[in-house]
Amino acid sequence: MGGGGFRKPPALLLHGTGFVAEVWDDVACELAQDYTVYALDRRGHGDSHKPAADRYHFLDFAEDVCRVVETLDLTDIYGIGHSAGATDLLLAAKLLPSRFARLFVMEPTVMDPARRRPDGTGLSDFAKGAVQGVLRRQAEFDSAEAAFQRLRAAPAFAKWSETSLWAYIQYGFAQQDDAGCGCSAHPRLNRPCCFRSSKRWSRFTRATRAAIRSQGCPRSAAPFASPPPNGPGPCTKRWHHAP
Repeated sequence: MGGGGFRKPPALLLHGTGFVAEVWDDVACELAQDYTVYALDRRGHGDSHKPAADRYHFLDFAEDVCRVVETLDLTDIYGIGHSAGATDLLLAAKLLPSRFARLFVMEPTVMDPARRRPDGTGLSDFAKGAVQGVLRRQAEFDSAEAAFQRLRAAPAFAKWSETSLWAYIQYGFAQQDDAGCGCSAHPRLNRPCCFRSSKRWSRFTRATRAAIRSQGCPRSAAPFASPPPNGPGPCTKRWHHAP
């Protein structure tokens, strides 16, 4: 709620494949001055549910968004999405057109059915190369610091702020012991991302969480309250501006 009883319109943020809601921290804190900002961990990501491998159709993700919109009774929504999250918003706006005021979508996953390839895959050579690039991603790091340095050097993350990149590492990766490797995202969605067990992890977690919360933009998060029939729903996270 803003001053004088004015209710801020909602902004709804959707991340791309393999990421988590917290990567929007910088954007959310800026928007929170004028909007009540919500971001989702898409199914299979972060704190959200990890359903079976046959439950990741584009429509499944879009219905998650619609369920959040209806349960929170959001209207006049400013939707912002990247990659597959942008596709979620485009489909959700098609399903619930009266709920959305405008969309800003970056690199949505959209294909023209009329240009389907002869091999039936529907993927261009560029898209196939992108898929192979994901499959070649490094799956395990010795520490959070090593992950940060490796990602910071990658062209895809070169323009990310340190806050957003550290948030991705903290919330999008899973700590593992020396013998194994786990992942915070469902294996269908991305390669495993983890760290070997180390005392430095607990220090990093405390320090990064404190740094993120010191920015004057508190974040509250709670599991989605109205689970769909086939399991719990997406975790919805809310940012509000601290005057």
